[in-house]
Amino acid sequence: MIDQLFSRGGMNSMSGTAFMVIIAMGLFGILAAAGTFEVLLTPLFKKVKSSFGASVLSFLIALLVNIGGTTTFSLIFTGETMSSVYDEMKLNRLNLGCGISIGSLLFCCVIPWHTNALPPATYLGVELGQVIPHMFMPFVMLAVYLAVSFFESRRSAYTKK
Repeated sequence: MIDQLFSRGGMNSMSGTAFMVIIAMGLFGILAAAGTFEVLLTPLFKKVKSSFGASVLSFLIALLVNIGGTTTFSLIFTGETMSSVYDEMKLNRLNLGCGISIGSLLFCCVIPWHTNALPPATYLGVELGQVIPHMFMPFVMLAVYLAVSFFESRRSAYTKK
C-alpha cells in the first residue's frame, strides 16, 4: 500500500499543472504590464458607485474568467484587477474575497466543462451536465452574498447622509 502511494508520479505528475500556472501568470503579467486590463475594464470600473456594485462586478469577473479559464487564473485575475477598485472606494476587501470565492471556487463545480465538476459528478454517479441540480450551495451562497452586499451598501449610503 505504501509503495503504491509513493509511486504515483509525484512531481512528475504535477508538472503539467505547474507549467500551466506558470504560463498563465506570465501571460497575466505581460497583459497587465501592457495596460490591456485597464483599457478593457476601466469602463466597468467607472460604473461602480457602491459596495453592492463592486460586489456584483467582483463575482461576475470571477465567474466569466472561470468559465473561460481555470479556477486559479480566475482567483488571481479577479483579485488583481478588482483590488484597485476596492482601495479607491475604501471598501472592505473581505467582500472582494467572498465574491472571488463564490465566482471562482464554488461555481467551478457548476460549469460542466470544468475539471472541478468531474469529482462531484463521479461521486453522484451522474453525467457532468446533470451535476447542476445537485449543486445548490453556490446559488445559495451567491444569494446570501448579494443580499449582505446590498444591505451593507444601503447602510453605508445611509450613514454618509
